[in-house]
Amino acid sequence: MTIYEYARLSTEQKKAVLKNEAILLEHFAANGNTVYVYFLNNFFIEIVTKNGKIIDNIPFI
Repeated sequence: MTIYEYARLSTEQKKAVLKNEAILLEHFAANGNTVYVYFLNNFFIEIVTKNGKIIDNIPFI
């Protein structure tokens, strides 16, 4: 999967890919949010949550 293919997935599909295929590299708390950083097929994904809900999903190289 490429970064472009990932970006086009629905929210539910992205959750499934992160759970089943991605590697969790780091998680930390910042400014009242929890940030998770994943690695998947030569790109990274940053997930920002607040109160258990995803507020941002950013794929980057």
